[in-house]
Amino acid sequence: MSLFEEEDFYKATEMIKDYCEVSAVTRNKKGSVVISRRIRTFVEAELIENVIDTTGAGDLYAAGFLAGYVNEEDLGTCALMGGMAAGEIITHYGARPEVALRGYIRNKLQKYYG
Repeated sequence: MSLFEEEDFYKATEMIKDYCEVSAVTRNKKGSVVISRRIRTFVEAELIENVIDTTGAGDLYAAGFLAGYVNEEDLGTCALMGGMAAGEIITHYGARPEVALRGYIRNKLQKYYG
């Protein structure tokens, strides 16, 4: 919203589609939205009961999303992966994960997809 100096979230997502083929916009506890041309994919945030420190959450979201993207996951799964990585990092102090994210995300995805 600040990028386009727009106060309406939905108007901002309409504007961003003309600049990038794929955009991922995080929304804190509201999750994220992936915009690809005329399609918007809304993904809920990970449910975290005790947020300790949000340092690194954006970077970890990007890392999880991009890991999915380069492995040709669908955009919704990419957003889930980003949210899972960000969700892990906010449960403790510091900007480094306390678990191996590959296994952590794989296990969480199995719960979603079986």
